[in-house]
Amino acid sequence: MALSFILAALAQAAAAPAPAAPIWCDPFMVFFDEGTRMSPQSRQVIANIASAKHQVRSHMTVSGHADARGSEAYNLLLSRRRAEAVKAALVAAGVPGYRIRVEAFGETRLLIETEVDRPENRRAEICFY
Repeated sequence: MALSFILAALAQAAAAPAPAAPIWCDPFMVFFDEGTRMSPQSRQVIANIASAKHQVRSHMTVSGHADARGSEAYNLLLSRRRAEAVKAALVAAGVPGYRIRVEAFGETRLLIETEVDRPENRRAEICFY
């Protein structure tokens, strides 16, 4: 994802005071190979967001998601672990942890509704507010 696009998104999000929920969310997507292992492209998304952290002061929400394999309880826990993994990567890259809120949705918000496993559903979404 282009750094200029991320900077524009951060500037738009920072223009208003931080509400309880995201006011702008065309999410940045972080995909997982399995479990909590991020794809190389996802690590680059995190690096781009982290490199823009000094440009604009903003908060973000990281929402974890899972595909429909496994039980609902397991998928909810897995989606929490994915969101926490993204937060940890952002913090390790220098984004202040207090700016990051984590939430988990398990398999309740599939990106692609299907009976078969879809890697696109194994994700975290980052929204700025």
